[in-house]
Amino acid sequence: MHPLRIALATLLAIAVALPAHARTWRVNVAGTGDLPTIQAAVNACAQGDSILVAAGTYTWTNQNTPPNDLYAMIEFQEGRENITLVSEAGPHATILDAQLQGRVLVTYQLNYATIDGFTLTGGLAPALSGGLGGCTMLHVSHDTFKHCVFRENYATIGAVAWVGGLAEPSFIDCEFYDNVATYGGALYLVNTSTPITIERCTFHHNTAESGGGAIYMVHVRAYIEDSVFAFNQAPQGGAIYMRSMWETTISRSTFVRNTGAEAGSLYVLASPGIRLESSIVAYGGEGTPYFVSANSAVTFACNDTYRNPVSNDLPATGIDGGGNFSADPLLCGSVDSMNYTLGAASPCLPGNHPAGASCGQIGAFSVGCAPVSVRERSWGQIKAMYR
Repeated sequence: MHPLRIALATLLAIAVALPAHARTWRVNVAGTGDLPTIQAAVNACAQGDSILVAAGTYTWTNQNTPPNDLYAMIEFQEGRENITLVSEAGPHATILDAQLQGRVLVTYQLNYATIDGFTLTGGLAPALSGGLGGCTMLHVSHDTFKHCVFRENYATIGAVAWVGGLAEPSFIDCEFYDNVATYGGALYLVNTSTPITIERCTFHHNTAESGGGAIYMVHVRAYIEDSVFAFNQAPQGGAIYMRSMWETTISRSTFVRNTGAEAGSLYVLASPGIRLESSIVAYGGEGTPYFVSANSAVTFACNDTYRNPVSNDLPATGIDGGGNFSADPLLCGSVDSMNYTLGAASPCLPGNHPAGASCGQIGAFSVGCAPVSVRERSWGQIKAMYR
């Protein structure tokens, strides 16, 4: 073939392979945007497009979702990659409400979708799907959720999300509260060796009837950091339940007032390679803070375990990685206030370690107030904390 023809053929192939210029689609509750509903905009998107959603409450009803839809109010079908769904006004002004008719949102396969700045609520896992994933179901998913609030979602397994099948989602700067399930009050993570990332998230007041008040994990690899777990409850693992895990690390996180008859904060069964480091585990609501089975390998390093019922000791089956202690973390707010920043004299701040260990920051937050004195309480006040 003539060299010019070869060059032209190469240029044509490159032009075909390149995506068209990305477009931003606008949607509002009134249906007067570029397209009438969020689903219509998703269906119209090409690779790399964005959907900008105006403030308002988008419901199963006003989004014209079919009444018997098995999957969700919003569905990202397979092949619609790198779509960004973003709100104009943030999660408190932009609400996706499934009205307990089904899930809020579902993605299929490797879509790499980004969901940014919404409250997702009213999700209910369909009975025909085994009660998996009340708000969303992420299978072979590599999606990212940022600046989202997940509240009042319900399922048998994973009230906010069922995540599995080599899924690799990320949850960044999100809040999970008042979600209820039998297993995994917020998240149920299963059978994925690709890492699941949770950064700077807050899980509070979630409930599981069996295990994992906030998160239930089985046979996964996860990285959790700079996050808060407060007032979650479940019989096994008031905050987190783990079983048959790959390597998983929880670091620089704060656990407060989580309740579980068998471990208020962390329940680990048959799992090697688990690490809890640079975290505050304090003011537990019920049970010991930790349970670690004899066939697990959990390393505890640079943690402040303080004022938990029964004991503040590390489990005898755990591995002491050094730097662990028990002292008042000097939180700036009360336990109920959810203000878990630290007083300037806190032993959890860099350079303040009681034994001089080089642990750096311990807990999810740094200094947030002037020095807080160690609180002195009567025995009656201490007992009242656990009633």
